[in-house]
Amino acid sequence: TQQGIITIDRFVGVEIEGEKGEIEELKKILPKTVGIAHDGSLHDNGVEIQTSPSSLDKLEEIIRLTCEGLKSKGFKGTRNCGLHIHIDARDFQSDHKKIVQVIKTFYSCEDILYSMLPPTRWGSQYCQRLSKNYLYKNFNKSLSKRKIEGEWYHENNKREMEKRKKNKYDKARYYGLNIHSIFFRGTVELRYHSGTVEEKKILLWAELMLKMVDYALNRYKDKSIRTMFNTETN
Repeated sequence: TQQGIITIDRFVGVEIEGEKGEIEELKKILPKTVGIAHDGSLHDNGVEIQTSPSSLDKLEEIIRLTCEGLKSKGFKGTRNCGLHIHIDARDFQSDHKKIVQVIKTFYSCEDILYSMLPPTRWGSQYCQRLSKNYLYKNFNKSLSKRKIEGEWYHENNKREMEKRKKNKYDKARYYGLNIHSIFFRGTVELRYHSGTVEEKKILLWAELMLKMVDYALNRYKDKSIRTMFNTETN
């Protein structure tokens, strides 16, 4: 059988945003396991489709069926739309060293990731660069879990930080790499990508995100990541 696009066996949920389509009939033709929501940042009959957590062939099938349904009703990934990939983080949700490795891996590669995306994503308030408000050197595996969380939320008050971790719409979520999602729902959320309803584009991006997370968790080398971070890009 032909090798699929998705090769990393880890649960993924995808949020696909689209505009300019016919909402009324959408529920009838999409897979029964997907959710349909309205997003305040979208216009023109904008919808956000949330796929159920799945992996490998099942993930590919649900993305294919969802994209076919959206396109058949005229939905498009406009400049208002984004594509969010949620990767299961339950197995390292309490492991602050692994979380630091994920942060440093994405931080070191952000310039490359943004270079793959349209300019509308470069300055978007919904997928900000880590470098805008965080320093690479401040994420250190020798720090305690609480210190790492404090670094992410820019918060020293423990009670206030616990309160923010329970708030879905906390301002700490609006980065290309959303670590708040690990604490809030047990997933790493990647918000970098522009809106699209193209199946192959979504799956290739999901595979790239999966491979980066897999590297950070299982093959991380601090020296290599530091070299990547120090490499000049333009």
